[in-house]
Amino acid sequence: MFLWELGAAIKTVRNEEIAAAGAIPGEREGGQSAEAKKQKHWSKGTKGLVQKKADLSRYMQGLTEKQQLAASLNWEYGLGLTEIASRMGIDRKTAAGHIDAATRKIPQVLSSEKRKGQRAKNTSE
Repeated sequence: MFLWELGAAIKTVRNEEIAAAGAIPGEREGGQSAEAKKQKHWSKGTKGLVQKKADLSRYMQGLTEKQQLAASLNWEYGLGLTEIASRMGIDRKTAAGHIDAATRKIPQVLSSEKRKGQRAKNTSE
């Protein structure tokens, strides 16, 4: 049940990000975009954020550090790709790649843990 809800939430966020992708401001005179000027003032990682959603850290054990951070910023704090990329100091596509990798890897990690638990249960009997 949880994976279905997580999948639906991820799909909704992904659709919102795709819809908002055309709203990113372009370059201005002087070679700096408004987005580049904002990035200087933003914090790194989760510093200064208030968690909006449930704590999902127990599901992120098998992920890389960058996948954990990107997924946490997106799912737990509700940030968009532009904000995530800025906080992590990476490109939007790279941030999206980390979130996609986490989305694919979490069900694998959960099923692996479930199998380990079943094996331990069967060997103790």
